[in-house]
Amino acid sequence: MIRKIVNKSFIKKVLIFLGACVTILIIFSAIRIYNHLIDDNVSGTKIKMLYLRDKIYDFYRDCLFIPTTDQGLKYIAQKQYYKRCKKHSQDGYISDYQLLDDWDNRFGYVSYGGKFVISTTGQVHLKIQGDITKINRDSN
Repeated sequence: MIRKIVNKSFIKKVLIFLGACVTILIIFSAIRIYNHLIDDNVSGTKIKMLYLRDKIYDFYRDCLFIPTTDQGLKYIAQKQYYKRCKKHSQDGYISDYQLLDDWDNRFGYVSYGGKFVISTTGQVHLKIQGDITKINRDSN
């Protein structure tokens, strides 16, 4: 009778220990998955920012100016003809959904002189700088 009680309490202790180990593994796995998702979002956002920078360069090649800070990135997404442009994409250079990072926040845009900065406002703060003085206006 005493042996059965010892065995039952031992089995309970083993089951509690195994349950704790499984819980710890689940927590560590969830943390790893979350970190991978954050890394993927950061990579995706960097790619979008580089794409936006290239689209601003394309806009500059066609129009010989870049949007001001007040006009922002939405200016190159508009589907209109710009009187100052020698040629212009009738569909705009980017679409509205391309103005969002991977956390669905709008990109920040600041323009000063011939330089500009595209930044994120989401969980991770990233910046990409552009300089129109370093591009060739004639290339397509």
